[in-house]
Amino acid sequence: MKGMSYIGQGLRVFFHDKKSWRYALFPLSLLFVVYLFLFWGMIGLSRYFADKISQAMTGLPGWLSWLGKIISGLSYLTGTIAALLILAMTVCTLYEIFGGFFFDSLVDHYETRKYGPRQTKLTWSANLKYCFDSVLLGIQTGIVFCGLFFISLFFPIFGQIVLVICMGHFLGISYIFCSANRNGVTLAGLKKIAGKKTFVILGFGITCYLLLLIPFTALIILPGLVLGGSELFNHELKDKNYVQKS
Repeated sequence: MKGMSYIGQGLRVFFHDKKSWRYALFPLSLLFVVYLFLFWGMIGLSRYFADKISQAMTGLPGWLSWLGKIISGLSYLTGTIAALLILAMTVCTLYEIFGGFFFDSLVDHYETRKYGPRQTKLTWSANLKYCFDSVLLGIQTGIVFCGLFFISLFFPIFGQIVLVICMGHFLGISYIFCSANRNGVTLAGLKKIAGKKTFVILGFGITCYLLLLIPFTALIILPGLVLGGSELFNHELKDKNYVQKS
């Protein structure tokens, strides 16, 4: 329950602080451009197939001309549905990828206002390592999800429980990592200190995972989850003894 409470705190902070909204609007704008091109491409492809179908059916008798119009219309409908399905399946993932470039700044904005300037100034090599660790963590999360999802197909109940727990752990670490990096804690160090608060991390991460299963929810709550991770790190993990050891 304690881990879940940080999600509520993060969401309240994000929705009440209008200056934080710009960090969410930038990746949303990128998404808008990406899907604008997607729909333009799908409509163009549908028009191409509709024209080919019309040409192929020009030799039909007059009383069957309506059939060509129906098939052409179905081509446009299929293209639109395909574009919408691609949107539904990828929008949250792309938003998280694009948002990753801005959520570090979101956390820095929030923590500077609440806790003061960062105590640890990161070198370019430390920032490079952070980027590498962040990408590696994302790849690990994707691999674990795909593997456990495949296993859950053969062991429906047990597999789903393991999937939720493992994804909760990985997502919990992922959304805390921005704040950890700001405080000079590496991914290896974060995993080490997170082991001291396993149930808090799981409560936070599992709730994040279940919320993100709702279609399009990430577009609204993802920045709040990152700020919730900031709250969790600063209240539960930012113990001087832990950080020094990490």
